[in-house]
Amino acid sequence: MSKTISLKHPEVPVVHSITDGKLEVGDKVEVKGEPLENAVRFSVNFIESSSQQCIFHLDFRFNEEEPYKRTVVRNTNFPSGDWGAEERADNPLQRGEPFKLQIKVLEDRFSVELNDAHHFDFNHRVSLGNADVIKIKGDVKIKSVKIKEC
Repeated sequence: MSKTISLKHPEVPVVHSITDGKLEVGDKVEVKGEPLENAVRFSVNFIESSSQQCIFHLDFRFNEEEPYKRTVVRNTNFPSGDWGAEERADNPLQRGEPFKLQIKVLEDRFSVELNDAHHFDFNHRVSLGNADVIKIKGDVKIKSVKIKEC
């Protein structure tokens, strides 16, 4: 049985429980929003609430200085508390312009689309475990969040 969680114009930071208790293969998360005109960064995270472990960290950076110049960083926070090696790509989002982000949970990875175009994959580094919270924070205005649970 599939369910859809839908949030309209939530206040940032967004911290919302995933209804069935955890993120699972087949789930799809869609975030529509707009980076603020003066955005430095914003992130979308899947968190295991009991340990605060970040299963998937997606960080959009708009800084103009190196080493963070217009980058999207992907990472995982391991149970030990240590962060893994960052994966980086160019940040295609623009300050003040609307975007649609889709994250599909696949068997071995997260597949990330921006504005209906595939941009990158992030292989699971840890078990999806009990990733039961989506957290969005930073310099962004969120129009909607949808989580389709399959």
